[in-house]
Amino acid sequence: MKLANVVIQSSWNNPEIRLYHGTNVECVDSILNGIEISELRESSDFGRGFYTTTNLVQAQIWALRRARRRPQHAAVIEFLLSRDELAKLESLWFVRAAADTHDFWTLVESCLETGIGNRGGDRWYDVVVGPVSMSFAKHRRHQNYDQVSFHTHRAFKVLENRGRRRL
Repeated sequence: MKLANVVIQSSWNNPEIRLYHGTNVECVDSILNGIEISELRESSDFGRGFYTTTNLVQAQIWALRRARRRPQHAAVIEFLLSRDELAKLESLWFVRAAADTHDFWTLVESCLETGIGNRGGDRWYDVVVGPVSMSFAKHRRHQNYDQVSFHTHRAFKVLENRGRRRL
């Protein structure tokens, strides 16, 4: 039996990934000029880092929440990243965060309560990706929210290498 040569055209061409960061207007220039680890909050789901999302609406909601804390204007920054450059970073991925997803909830607990590195001690993954916790105690997460967090200078370089702009 002889098979005919078949060429399959794929519409997938490994496009850049769009990530969004919700903030306030006062922080935009500082972020666009380079992220400083020392200015980042320690107690977040995956530890001290710069948090983004693939969900524009989620970033807009975060920006509005942040702007309400102090009378400021909300802003969203868009980052275009090369998937190939992102793939070179040491990363940890969580696909789900059901109540029984022990490793996800253990990491979130450790990062929220101790502020230690997301690899233990002072060690960090460059990037951690996963759902957004809503209540650690009840093991609940936000539906349809995600987070892509950057934790090292190496990871920040990937954010700074491509297009970024305020929306």
